[in-house]
Amino acid sequence: MRVGKSCLRAPDSASGDLVSIVESKRAGWTVEQFARLLEVSAKFVYKQVKQGALPAYRVGSMIRLDPKAAASWLRSRTTAVQHG
Repeated sequence: MRVGKSCLRAPDSASGDLVSIVESKRAGWTVEQFARLLEVSAKFVYKQVKQGALPAYRVGSMIRLDPKAAASWLRSRTTAVQHG
């Protein structure tokens, strides 16, 4: 699954949409793909991996994120935002 702007929802969309996108990928996410999807820097994602907060695995020298583990991490960080 290629992650492009057409896959993304508006920033104020429900987090469930992002979780569904993350879980639906069959192969592991690259750090860059995951960062683009969340609209954060790759540096932030690498930091989360290094701290052990975001589960990851290596394929040679490359870091990959398991879709189910990444979705679980995303769910654990989801908070309700009240507009008002």
